Amino acid sequence: MREPTSGSGDPLHGSDNAYLFADEETLLFDTFSPASANKIHSYLDEILDDRELDYIAISHPEPNHAGNVHRLLDAYPDATLVVPARGNEHHLYGIDDVPHVRYVNPRDSLTLGTFDLEFVPPYFPDHGMHIWMYERTMSALFCVDWMGYRHGTDCLRFAEDFSETKLKEGMEAFVSFALPWVQHVSMDRVSAAIEHLLDGYSPEIIAPAHGQIIRERPREYIRLMEEVMARISEREIDPAEWPTSDADGLTEDPE
Repeated sequence: MREPTSGSGDPLHGSDNAYLFADEETLLFDTFSPASANKIHSYLDEILDDRELDYIAISHPEPNHAGNVHRLLDAYPDATLVVPARGNEHHLYGIDDVPHVRYVNPRDSLTLGTFDLEFVPPYFPDHGMHIWMYERTMSALFCVDWMGYRHGTDCLRFAEDFSETKLKEGMEAFVSFALPWVQHVSMDRVSAAIEHLLDGYSPEIIAPAHGQIIRERPREYIRLMEEVMARISEREIDPAEWPTSDADGLTEDPE
């Protein structure tokens, strides 16, 4: 597929991220898309080194988040599938017929040893069956599609390696496509949700599903995203300019 470009004409890439916790017990948060099935199996084989995968947690049942669930359950048949409790369509995704499944609600916890996980309400979801996650010892927020952004060809970098201009450009490109509902919402409600999130959690690390990890000044990046969402919400909507999958094709970089 053709790569989208930035305002400067540079190619923009998108990333699919999955996060593995290896502790007394192990947990994988999200599973990449089916196109990355061979990669995720080789990554897990290398990192786990004959250990079992105890939990497979999915944020929401979309292909680039949950696309390898059943392949992984075949490889790790004793693993427990951790899924959002919200919603009544679990059978449509084959979630309700796996041997071991745990339904989680916001504020539920799961301790793996040192790592202490809390499941978080999705303040900015893109699916009705959706959950975020927070790891307490690292103060790391796993906010799935929110805080995502497209980036240049230097894929294996951290957010602080990019200029503010490039980040805002990448955020706007991503949010406009992945969270199109933003153009319809009141920014008063968006800002109130951000304040509620920051009152309840103090992230020192932000780990999005699509974009590099944010390790420094996380609140500044959240404010950047707030600015971007405000810009998108103020646009006049022209259906003729609605993006197509071809125009917004991505070079996916599983990280």
